[in-house]
Amino acid sequence: MSEEIYSLLLVGTGIVGLFFSIKALVDPAFARKHVETSPKVWLWRKHFGVEKALTMTRKIFLPLGIVISFGFIILGIILLVV
Repeated sequence: MSEEIYSLLLVGTGIVGLFFSIKALVDPAFARKHVETSPKVWLWRKHFGVEKALTMTRKIFLPLGIVISFGFIILGIILLVV
Protein backbone atom coordinates (compact mmCIF):
# COMPACT_ATOMS: atom_id res chain seq x y z
CA MET A 1 0.00 0.00 0.00
CA SER A 2 2.70 2.51 0.96
CA GLU A 3 4.73 1.71 -2.16
CA GLU A 4 1.85 2.87 -4.34
CA ILE A 5 1.57 6.10 -2.39
CA TYR A 6 5.31 6.77 -2.73
CA SER A 7 5.27 6.01 -6.43
CA LEU A 8 2.27 8.27 -7.05
CA LEU A 9 3.95 10.99 -4.98
CA LEU A 10 7.10 10.66 -7.09
CA VAL A 11 5.14 10.81 -10.34
CA GLY A 12 3.11 13.80 -9.14
CA THR A 13 6.20 15.67 -7.97
CA GLY A 14 7.91 14.92 -11.26
CA ILE A 15 4.97 16.20 -13.30
CA VAL A 16 4.71 19.42 -11.29
CA GLY A 17 8.47 20.00 -11.47
CA LEU A 18 8.51 19.29 -15.18
CA PHE A 19 5.60 21.67 -15.79
CA PHE A 20 7.20 24.59 -13.97
CA SER A 21 10.67 23.95 -15.40
CA ILE A 22 9.37 23.91 -18.96
CA LYS A 23 7.14 26.92 -18.30
CA ALA A 24 10.10 28.93 -16.97
CA LEU A 25 12.27 27.80 -19.87
CA VAL A 26 9.68 28.80 -22.49
CA ASP A 27 8.35 31.98 -20.83
CA PRO A 28 11.17 34.41 -19.93
CA ALA A 29 8.77 36.70 -18.02
CA PHE A 30 7.80 33.83 -15.70
CA ALA A 31 11.45 32.96 -15.11
CA ARG A 32 12.35 36.59 -14.40
CA LYS A 33 9.45 36.96 -11.95
CA HIS A 34 10.55 33.77 -10.17
CA VAL A 35 14.17 34.92 -9.90
CA GLU A 36 13.15 38.37 -8.66
CA THR A 37 10.61 37.25 -6.05
CA SER A 38 11.44 33.73 -4.88
CA PRO A 39 13.09 33.36 -1.49
CA LYS A 40 14.86 30.25 -2.81
CA VAL A 41 16.84 32.39 -5.25
CA TRP A 42 17.65 35.09 -2.71
CA LEU A 43 21.26 33.97 -2.19
CA TRP A 44 21.92 33.76 -5.94
CA ARG A 45 20.46 37.24 -6.45
CA LYS A 46 22.58 38.60 -3.61
CA HIS A 47 25.85 37.14 -4.92
CA PHE A 48 25.38 37.45 -8.68
CA GLY A 49 22.60 39.96 -9.31
CA VAL A 50 19.30 39.39 -11.09
CA GLU A 51 20.63 39.14 -14.64
CA LYS A 52 23.40 36.65 -13.86
CA ALA A 53 21.08 34.60 -11.63
CA LEU A 54 18.51 34.53 -14.43
CA THR A 55 21.15 33.40 -16.93
CA MET A 56 22.39 30.67 -14.59
CA THR A 57 18.83 29.54 -13.95
CA ARG A 58 18.01 29.26 -17.64
CA LYS A 59 21.28 27.57 -18.63
CA ILE A 60 21.93 25.26 -15.67
CA PHE A 61 19.11 24.85 -13.19
CA LEU A 62 16.08 24.55 -15.49
CA PRO A 63 17.60 21.79 -17.67
CA LEU A 64 18.74 20.06 -14.48
CA GLY A 65 15.22 20.37 -13.10
CA ILE A 66 13.80 18.82 -16.26
CA VAL A 67 16.19 15.86 -16.02
CA ILE A 68 15.46 15.32 -12.32
CA SER A 69 11.71 15.59 -12.94
CA PHE A 70 11.91 12.95 -15.67
CA GLY A 71 13.90 10.79 -13.25
CA PHE A 72 11.16 11.14 -10.62
CA ILE A 73 8.48 10.22 -13.12
CA ILE A 74 10.39 7.18 -14.41
CA LEU A 75 11.27 6.01 -10.91
CA GLY A 76 7.66 6.41 -9.79
CA ILE A 77 6.39 4.41 -12.75
CA ILE A 78 8.97 1.68 -12.14
CA LEU A 79 7.97 1.46 -8.48
CA LEU A 80 4.30 1.36 -9.43
CA VAL A 81 4.81 -1.47 -11.94
CA VAL A 82 7.15 -3.57 -9.82
